[in-house]
Amino acid sequence: MPRKKKPFIEPAFAVKFFLTLVGIWFVFTLLSNISAGAVVLPVLAFGVIVISLILMRKSQRNAARGSLHSKANAAIEHYAPELARRWLQLVRQDAYGKLQLDKWAKE
Repeated sequence: MPRKKKPFIEPAFAVKFFLTLVGIWFVFTLLSNISAGAVVLPVLAFGVIVISLILMRKSQRNAARGSLHSKANAAIEHYAPELARRWLQLVRQDAYGKLQLDKWAKE
């Protein structure tokens, strides 16, 4: 069964990116039409938007990393007896007690 292809840009991320761009446009529009004293609130709002996007992206990466680790661990657990048997067949010690890992690395 072929693996499901992921879209180039995740839909949720595209929506968040679009909303960020709208927020940036809104802030610049406000900045061009208001006095310098009223700039603080839009700047803070922009900062909150940027920080929230950074944190969401980081949480997505952490979730993907956790998924990768769990899949790798499941594969290792599934093939552990075969891998251990093959390791014993391929890895040898030389006369000085050093492990010869060339065949294992090639496998």
